[in-house]
Amino acid sequence: MKLKVKNKITDYYCCDNIIDILKQIGVAYKADYNGRTEGVLNSSLGDRQLIVLGNRNPTFNEFDPHDLFHDRLSLAISRSKVNKPVDEGCAYLYGGSWGMSWKEIFRNFKEQIAIDKNTNWAEVKETPAYFKTKGFNNSADDIVNALLVQKIEKEKGFAGVWELLNVGPFEKGNEKYYQTLGKLTGITKANYNDKVWELINNETMKK
Repeated sequence: MKLKVKNKITDYYCCDNIIDILKQIGVAYKADYNGRTEGVLNSSLGDRQLIVLGNRNPTFNEFDPHDLFHDRLSLAISRSKVNKPVDEGCAYLYGGSWGMSWKEIFRNFKEQIAIDKNTNWAEVKETPAYFKTKGFNNSADDIVNALLVQKIEKEKGFAGVWELLNVGPFEKGNEKYYQTLGKLTGITKANYNDKVWELINNETMKK
């Protein structure tokens, strides 16, 4: 595994939605989850990990490899230190999403978002845009990060991806993100839009 984390004994509980999850863990009501219908909770102690799935996922057969990356990453670094868009980009690239491969996800992104040649990807990073697959919303910026992760890993290895993952939480303006991205790839805030279009066009050309 790229993350080089120590394996833990993992117990899974599969639920249909967030309400079922809360019942399973003995919580009758928690205001933090108001308005949410789905979610995944996990907890670790020693050499054991508990994962409770609640994404219309009542059977283990529907386990999503996308979420496996998130869970493994949480064993290697605190979630509070991770740049979530980069984390999501890795998960899409390595695990697809809900039964769809990376290629299928990218095709939907291309047909619904990148079809507009006037799209400015630096603006999308600050003001999210979404596309749908199987009824789920997907952030366009997460897919852009998947393309960047793919480029970085090819040129710098996973050590480069790890560096970008560790730039910290999303912040307005993304200065730390752009600084690290520039060091790794030469892509700066000034040329970001043009370089992202290049990556999209290159990915489109793949068979």
